[in-house]
Amino acid sequence: MFQSGSLTIGVLSSLIVIGTQFGISKLICGLLGLVCILIVIGVLDFLRTRDWSFTLWVAAKRYVFSRAMLLIGIFYAEPHIQWATRNPRESQERILRSAINSGVKTKYGKEHGLNRMKDREDFRNLHPLTKYVHYEPYVERMISGEADVLSTKAVNFYGLTSGTTGKPSRIPCTSDILVQMMIYYMPFVIYSYAFKFKGFPFPGGLCPKRRLALLFSPGKLLKTTPLGIKMGPGTAMYLEQDEVFSYPNCAKDIIDERTARYVYLVFGLKYRDLEEIESMFSSIAFIVFHEMELHWKELVVDIREGKLKSDLQLSVEERAALQQHLTPDPIRAAELEREFQKGFDNIVERVWPKLKLLLGVTSGPFAHYKMLLRDKYIKNVPIFQHMYGCTEAMLGISLWPEKESTVHLLWPCNVFYEFIPFEQITDENPETVFADQVQIGHEYELVITTKIFYRYRFGDLIRVVDRYNKFPVIEILTRTGQLINMKGEKVSETAIYTAINNMAAVHNKVKKIVDYTSCESMFMEYVLETTAQDSAFYVIFIEADLSLENTSRSEMETICSKTLDEKLCEAHGRYKYQREKGGLDCLKVIFLPIGTFFEFRTFMLQNSTTASAQLKLPKVLKKPELLRFMLSKSGLLNSPERRGSKV
Repeated sequence: MFQSGSLTIGVLSSLIVIGTQFGISKLICGLLGLVCILIVIGVLDFLRTRDWSFTLWVAAKRYVFSRAMLLIGIFYAEPHIQWATRNPRESQERILRSAINSGVKTKYGKEHGLNRMKDREDFRNLHPLTKYVHYEPYVERMISGEADVLSTKAVNFYGLTSGTTGKPSRIPCTSDILVQMMIYYMPFVIYSYAFKFKGFPFPGGLCPKRRLALLFSPGKLLKTTPLGIKMGPGTAMYLEQDEVFSYPNCAKDIIDERTARYVYLVFGLKYRDLEEIESMFSSIAFIVFHEMELHWKELVVDIREGKLKSDLQLSVEERAALQQHLTPDPIRAAELEREFQKGFDNIVERVWPKLKLLLGVTSGPFAHYKMLLRDKYIKNVPIFQHMYGCTEAMLGISLWPEKESTVHLLWPCNVFYEFIPFEQITDENPETVFADQVQIGHEYELVITTKIFYRYRFGDLIRVVDRYNKFPVIEILTRTGQLINMKGEKVSETAIYTAINNMAAVHNKVKKIVDYTSCESMFMEYVLETTAQDSAFYVIFIEADLSLENTSRSEMETICSKTLDEKLCEAHGRYKYQREKGGLDCLKVIFLPIGTFFEFRTFMLQNSTTASAQLKLPKVLKKPELLRFMLSKSGLLNSPERRGSKV
């Protein structure tokens, strides 16, 4: 440091001396000299951090962008976020005022009297809590071309939600989202990873090197409104146009997901220096690595020969475009073959020795897939969810990557938050509390206000676990539509998941839990068209690796039903209360064959408009066709003797 400082002073002094000899003032000479030195330092830093597989233009553009974001982070985003989290009431009031002001001139704002709402108490008292059905007619008017309906700004994209608990919603997205990302989120993330989280690569699109992005959002599947505005999954808004992935851009438009996964693996495995894998959900990463295990011999052949296998669902044009980027690599193929032949324990870190990060949602229903990944494919590299968001808004950021934390600081820059206490979420007119009023350890339904939707119940249940300065730090639990609530007990997937794991720990014949889903007995009776029973109970479908030596499947189901019922009573007080007073009968476990949930995922994709990158497998079945699928796999659909006495 001392030597570089002395060198800088020496260079500046020399430039000043030379400049003054030509009649240039010392100040101008000094400034010119400083600029030259900064340029040299920037060039050297660029060369040090550059991924040499990028073109010079792409590498330079990404470098300049990241450094500009870093400066914004240092001088604007970081100070603002520290202020906002230290002053939650004032910062939230400011966001609310901005949202109201932006809506006052809209047709929605005039109809709902937004101009009468002066503060958060007025807003809470005068504007009702809403769900998407409240806005659907307004969105329809916007799509048909009517102006100033929900926003005076032009809509540049309609994001389709995943539709896990119903049909997909269409969310108008304006330039406000991009502005928020550019002046707050990206700068703050780059600042944090540069100074606070050293050793971690910048996550997602901020990564300066090639990454394997398992996003599966083909541009060909985007729809267009009558006005020519694109409509599709929210992930499609952020797919980059530059060649920055481990696979070429033409691979992003492959429609068949199985083919896309294979192609992503071919190009991803060729790129030995991969530092980051990005997956929307940890379940997607697990599926990709599982297919790598199944098809490794074919992958090795294709990499060795530089030619994609013939049975992939690719058009002639798609195959030709991909082949232009694929060259024979026998050395890498031989290296991969040696690693694959050793087995698949920790295979991800062995085939990509420089990997530093796997991004993907690991909270709620995806916690189990993180456990499966850790159990086999990836032992040590951090797996964590760096942000929390939905199609409607950016909602949270993880500040604890070294802990692989599933908790997030609620994003304090663009959303006004309210919280419905868990006990009131089924009430017709529940009370709400504000960000500065929540209590640590309590569970709430999150309500958001943006510049499009007001007091919007989008369905997420969270638990407040801490505060960052004075702002809530939350853990994502589940969706309100994914609760089982037969007698007011409101049992979440987290409670069921915990009970299933505790049940498996008791019975050594349950070797491994792959996944689960559930339904209410009355819904199963409806789908099976059987006579309604007086009893009410939960039906839990579990895909598990079972050891059935000297035990039948039905016997194992009976034994595990009793144990799981006991464990769920331990995990959930309200369920225990209903069991003790006879409101609910003992639940019923139904074991499913290995591979059922892979087939279930394919079935859902084939029978919905949801993009594969957004698909969340439901933990509570509420659609008849999905329950029929599970019943057919269990043998119950056409086998009365398998239904048991309860049904």
